[in-house]
Amino acid sequence: MRAAQGAREPRRAVQRLVDRGRGRVRAPGGAVPVTAVLAGPGGEWRRVPEAAARDALPSVAPGGVAVLCPTFVARCGEDGHRAVVGHLLSQLAELHDAQPALPLVLWIGMQWFPGREGEEEEAARRLAALGRQAAREAPWLPFAGLCLPGPGKVRTTNAAIRLGAAHAPAGWLWLDDDVVAEPGCATLLVERFLAGSRRGAVGAVKVPLATGHRTSRLLRALGGATAPRRAHPHACCMLVADGVVRGGIPAELDMDDAFVLFELLDPRAAEPFHDLELVEGARCRFYQGAGFGETVRRLRISLLYHLTFMARYSWPAARVYFQQSLFYGLWPLAPWDGSRGVRTGLLRWLVKTVHFGWFAGYAGVLAFRGVTGLRPAPEGGLYSAGFQSPLNAEGGGHAADRRGPRDTR
Repeated sequence: MRAAQGAREPRRAVQRLVDRGRGRVRAPGGAVPVTAVLAGPGGEWRRVPEAAARDALPSVAPGGVAVLCPTFVARCGEDGHRAVVGHLLSQLAELHDAQPALPLVLWIGMQWFPGREGEEEEAARRLAALGRQAAREAPWLPFAGLCLPGPGKVRTTNAAIRLGAAHAPAGWLWLDDDVVAEPGCATLLVERFLAGSRRGAVGAVKVPLATGHRTSRLLRALGGATAPRRAHPHACCMLVADGVVRGGIPAELDMDDAFVLFELLDPRAAEPFHDLELVEGARCRFYQGAGFGETVRRLRISLLYHLTFMARYSWPAARVYFQQSLFYGLWPLAPWDGSRGVRTGLLRWLVKTVHFGWFAGYAGVLAFRGVTGLRPAPEGGLYSAGFQSPLNAEGGGHAADRRGPRDTR
């Protein structure tokens, strides 16, 4: 990983103040005990404690790809999880047909929340059921279930990286449970990754779908006026080289795609994002936005993540991210963008100005806390348990908008 190298590069005083103001808040990405749910020699499904699981987990040969889908018990009903795994298996069947010699392994991470009676048992039971489904539909595909306490999506990602370290796959294919990859998506990602010398990260083009909320429709309408100079992969559908994430994602940097972006960002190169690529033709669909209050909460927390990463990495990396990604088009602080005409450029400038005002205010609060020694209260996670998936419209069996306890991941 490049994290240690990036940490040694110079940072400005304002970065150190914001970092100090952010504090070392205990984040949900930290290590927790994991129980693996694996097929036994007689076909039965058994629970294996982490200490013994390292040797019992299905291995992926060097040069192979480990596929990970994190989820949690309350995310949806059992039918919904079956639909998610069925969708993953269809993607991997296409990939297997196109690359029959490529070693693959499928990991499903199922979190349960402490204090909720019966959830740990349900997580293990559901993983066993999903393992049986995988064995029926894709007997050629090794399957491993990870049962662990939540919350935190990165907590599941780190657990898989930790347990899979001995097998050292060439890359990790991350597929979220609330996106639908279009036919051939996983195949295109893997083929591009293999053609690119198994380095960096490649991702699918995200196709946003509007929900019934007005805020969702507004966000979709503004999408063209808020895109960065060069779009980069998102962890909902991304293949990343093992060397980028080996050792795991630091708990305080609790956002997987932002971590990959900053690890691979090369601020001194002519094209700083040369190791981050969206693959044309590889597309995934997702529902964008929620109600007004929930959308504001997500935007506020996303600001915290932006500031956290910009404060932790080098000043050149933070500057490139600010000017070419986060606030691209906000002249004179960043390059003007007139590529889509003056009207769209002005709309982008206006939206980015409002966003920057919010960003600067939040940065000022954190810097003040850094000076005074105050610590901010821990923020909730970026996503709620309201679960919407495009599989709904395809008869996948998901709850259209399951309202449950908030997922603080």
